Amino acid sequence: MADICDLLGVSSAQVSDMENGKTGTTLARLVVLADFYGVSTDYLLGRADDPAWRGKEDGA
Repeated sequence: MADICDLLGVSSAQVSDMENGKTGTTLARLVVLADFYGVSTDYLLGRADDPAWRGKEDGA
């Protein structure tokens, strides 16, 4: 978890609160998390079941 904390610039308690839905995060941090995990922001937000990003370059 230290990698995520360093990447986001937050404490482990803050990351835990985000994971447990006790607090939100910023759009910028959401994008950083999506890039780190290699998934779409929609996947992280629970708006998509498929973690792959589907952008214009994919023909979507």
